[in-house]
Amino acid sequence: MRVILFVLLCVGSMYAHKLSIFLQQEDETVYVSAYFASGAFCKTCKVEVLNKNKKIIQTGVTNTKGEFEITKLDSLIYVGVDAGSGHMVQKSIEILKVKKEESASKELSVLKEENKRLKREIELLKEKNSFSDIFKMVFALLVIVGIFFVLKRVKK
Repeated sequence: MRVILFVLLCVGSMYAHKLSIFLQQEDETVYVSAYFASGAFCKTCKVEVLNKNKKIIQTGVTNTKGEFEITKLDSLIYVGVDAGSGHMVQKSIEILKVKKEESASKELSVLKEENKRLKREIELLKEKNSFSDIFKMVFALLVIVGIFFVLKRVKK
């Protein structure tokens, strides 16, 4: 019984310092977050970034929040974080292609054309609105004049 309890205690403590990493790509940057199973940040841990040929393309250390930014990308990268004392983890991420400048400029020109069209529509709506305001004011004046005529006839 004591042996089983001892084994369970040892196995439970193995995961106490398990190192985990989270990788997220935004545009042309991959953000790395490294933390232990307890939720503590992996501060100043060594980070190595390898390309698909297992060649080092970037190295560095995590900040006090366990974060690191990867700016040198390849189609597939492997990220390894070493916290020392045998606490090391490696994870890979396939890099998604970012839109080329040409498609971005085409999209920008389409948006500019749509913006011009919307501005013209706004101007037309303003003109229509001003005509309806004038019509409302004339109608209100005619109603007021009509009320005066009705009151004059009632007085007589």
